Amino acid sequence: MIGKSLVHLQPLSGEIQNCTKCSQQGEKARLSVNGFIKPSILFHTWNVWKPSRIKVVFIAEAPPGSGDGYFYNPDSLPGSGETLSRALFELLEIAASDRKRALDTFKERGYFLIDGIKCRCSKEVAGVKALEAVTRNCGRTWMQRELVEALGSPERICTLGRTAKIALSEVEGFSELDRYSAKKDCGSIVEIGKTKVLLWLYPGWRNYPIYSKKMEIFRSFCST
Repeated sequence: MIGKSLVHLQPLSGEIQNCTKCSQQGEKARLSVNGFIKPSILFHTWNVWKPSRIKVVFIAEAPPGSGDGYFYNPDSLPGSGETLSRALFELLEIAASDRKRALDTFKERGYFLIDGIKCRCSKEVAGVKALEAVTRNCGRTWMQRELVEALGSPERICTLGRTAKIALSEVEGFSELDRYSAKKDCGSIVEIGKTKVLLWLYPGWRNYPIYSKKMEIFRSFCST
């Protein structure tokens, strides 16, 4: 189960930046991770956007496979990887007319987002099996350390999609999440030790008809 050890972020960030372990997961897995580019490191996510006090940690699936779009990119790039941020800000009722201001509000409220897969990843290239191998490798290698060492064991976690749920299931004590479906169990809160996990779908227009009926659950979970 997650402990309470806090360490300096620099060594962890450096290790993540230099990671190429997915090259050992087969040819499709290697080709799917775009040059092992890790936007969370490029945009200094941990140093700039980590709140002093964490209320909810959101786990996204993966950075956009190409381009410069990323959740924590403060520059507006319409049509380039802004689907997640736009939909998540709407769910949280954060005015997103100014992207930098919206990210500041996100941080001020105690929210922090990490990626299930650290590299820019092309799902089309990977295919289902290779994508799951990459996801589980990232979750097993990095997410345990992120949640324990860097975030001090957050009490509330929200997974944004199937890939995010799979990554978290690789963390010690969270394997029971494999029994749940991101779609069928969207809106369910799973208690694992002292941590509450809200299962949610990837936010966006495709899944909106499913989760729109459960938005009060989401907002209550994030505001409590």
